[in-house]
Amino acid sequence: MQASSMPTRFELLLFDRRFRWIGHILFWMFIYIDEIMAIIGLTPPLEHPLSDFLFFLGDLAMIYINLYVLIPYFLLKRKYLPYLFWTILLLTVSIGASVWYNHSHGYIEEEYFTPLVLQTVILNVTILSFAVALKLFKINYQAKDKQQKLQEMQMKTELAFLKYQLNPHFLFNALNSLYVLSQKKSEKLDDAILDLSELLRYQTYDSQKTTLPLKKELDFINNYYNFEKLRRSNIDWTSNIEGPIEQVLVPPMLIFPLAENAVKYSSASDETTSTITQSLKISDNHFTYSIENNIAQLDKINKEAYSGLGLTNLKRRLELLFKDNYTLDIQPDKSIFKVSLQIPLDEFNKISV
Repeated sequence: MQASSMPTRFELLLFDRRFRWIGHILFWMFIYIDEIMAIIGLTPPLEHPLSDFLFFLGDLAMIYINLYVLIPYFLLKRKYLPYLFWTILLLTVSIGASVWYNHSHGYIEEEYFTPLVLQTVILNVTILSFAVALKLFKINYQAKDKQQKLQEMQMKTELAFLKYQLNPHFLFNALNSLYVLSQKKSEKLDDAILDLSELLRYQTYDSQKTTLPLKKELDFINNYYNFEKLRRSNIDWTSNIEGPIEQVLVPPMLIFPLAENAVKYSSASDETTSTITQSLKISDNHFTYSIENNIAQLDKINKEAYSGLGLTNLKRRLELLFKDNYTLDIQPDKSIFKVSLQIPLDEFNKISV
């Protein structure tokens, strides 16, 4: 999952309640830039300042009644005809009052009356349209932002649920291993309990972090294999690591389900050796992990390996964390079961949960 981007200055001015008044001031300064320049002496003074002020008050009423009354109560509720009626009425009152005042005070010559009225109508409609467009853009942006935050919250909840599901799943398998040792009355039982406590420490504390060094995840897998060897001495495990793993941060328990799956479904009879080989390579800006194990019953492995809780959760976590920016390749063969996972290193830097 990608981290939410920081709001831009434009977004702060337009959407943040703390700075909304600044956006309003800038809006009116843009609309009345000619009058402002005249007031501060950069252009010739206004001929009829009172008329211009009354025109400004009419625009204020027209726009804010539209933004905070007509849009919420009519337009957003899809009552288009009432909205259109009241909008036209507002425009008519605002324009009519301005034209009447200027005409009654002799500010409009008869020959320019009609062109001036048309100019006033076009100006008011333009100002109102601009304000309504900004308002609707803001409403749409806030709705999308709210939806995005809701989706992010749901993702965080699901990711946390998937991560925590691994704990009882792992513990269940580990307790099974202890049970086997106890049934055999093995002298290794005490060491196995100590090893399990170390494994649970990682799951209880380190796995709660957003990301952690890749080396810690590999150490945890190594400890897990050592724990399993106490129960099954016929595990032959090989690990090949290439690249600067110390510089890579990954989500906890990212590759452990693959390692656990390899142990669970490898050949486990007393007459055969469980051969497991894991490879990890950091190169070409990619994280590539693969693990393979020998298998005894292909049909059973094919069915169970795809439906196991560990791999099912992993697939969903990968989808939530990286969307389509990863490759998970499962290759069952007659005697070898191989899983490969490849992720661009840049994707790890985008993780926010």
